[in-house]
Amino acid sequence: MRTLSAQALAAIDDPVTLPGWLVEFETATPIRICSRGTIEALGNTFTGWGFWTAGFGTDGAASSGGALQIFDMDQSFSAVALAEQMGDARVRVWRFFGDAVALPEDAVLVFDGRVGSVSGGDARVINVALVQREASVLFSPRRRLTSADGFHALPAQNFVMTFNGEKYELQPDR
Repeated sequence: MRTLSAQALAAIDDPVTLPGWLVEFETATPIRICSRGTIEALGNTFTGWGFWTAGFGTDGAASSGGALQIFDMDQSFSAVALAEQMGDARVRVWRFFGDAVALPEDAVLVFDGRVGSVSGGDARVINVALVQREASVLFSPRRRLTSADGFHALPAQNFVMTFNGEKYELQPDR
């Protein structure tokens, strides 16, 4: 069970509650931004910055990605993003209610993944597509299924099965 601060509980009870967002890009020098202005949260300073979020459901449904639209009127964020080489950097996004994060429990981690791509919408906006870490590159490790692993009823060798339109054939170990 989570214990929220009085401030977070009061914000949740407001008739209209727009969440605040914390974003951390894990680059050589971490980039931390907040939609509510500069605040201290989770043991770090998050710099106030204008940005929009998309794809981070508020209904509890899992998402495999998301997007950030970062406003960059003076192109200072672009300079930092290029210098820190944001491509494929780890990204974490937290949602909170109220004007600040009084307790660590007030910030809810809604995304933990990687930068998928970075593009400039125009000279004043940077679009950042985010993907789950597990979905950024998928590798299928070589696995041996044997009776020692608890598999006692394997189909006969050269058995062909179909899944999602792909055919898989079990072949003996060579």
